[in-house]
Amino acid sequence: MSVAQQIKKLRQELHYNQQMFAEKVGISRSVLSQIEIHKIKPSVELLASIIRTFKVSADYFFVEKEHSCQTFCSQDEKILNDRIGQCSTCRQLIVINEAQKDIFESLQNTINTQQKLIDALEKRLNDVEVNNEQPGFD
Repeated sequence: MSVAQQIKKLRQELHYNQQMFAEKVGISRSVLSQIEIHKIKPSVELLASIIRTFKVSADYFFVEKEHSCQTFCSQDEKILNDRIGQCSTCRQLIVINEAQKDIFESLQNTINTQQKLIDALEKRLNDVEVNNEQPGFD
């Protein structure tokens, strides 16, 4: 399933129309529509916004969850497979193609950078509160 299809699937599972979903993630409805019909590709920033807003894992978009051995796996093993990317029954690796790996790594880097900025801002605000300073940034 493509990233665009995963976005549409998530939107539908949340029972959001395109306008509601687009507003939540900070894009226009027309951009979302173009993504869903594969006219444009979603940006890494948009995927990061979807991940943060709807609390989904990045691998929701990039890990192919269906693999040939799934009929032999128990339900618990299927859940575990989705989390670790490997079938515990037959040890078959779930395939992630190279392009998806690159996008995934870029998305992870973006999320890590944003988290570092948030941590720095929280630390600065904490320092301001502790020292009764006026908030200000150098």
